[in-house]
Amino acid sequence: MRHELNEPASGAVVHLRAGDTLEVRLRQIGGTGYLWHLDALPGHLRLDADDVSGPGTSVAGAAGQRRFVLTALAEGDGVVELRLARPWEDHVEERRTVEVSVTT
Repeated sequence: MRHELNEPASGAVVHLRAGDTLEVRLRQIGGTGYLWHLDALPGHLRLDADDVSGPGTSVAGAAGQRRFVLTALAEGDGVVELRLARPWEDHVEERRTVEVSVTT
């Protein structure tokens, strides 16, 4: 089964079954240099895709979307950690976590 989270609030909780996929979508404005990064991925999940789609408009400063696709491999609980930051800076603009519980 496929599950989607669009702009999840930090602390969101998702329940999956082994074999399910979770698609997390986050808004990002690439022209600012701030990009979403996957900081922590529990061992019972696998990252299958990490991509960006453009804003679909030529308006300067329009937001695109970062997409992470995860697959539940085995039973377990864990936290996926995401951060919005510029790769060349230590400052983190925003952090979000998603609690993922997988059953068989």
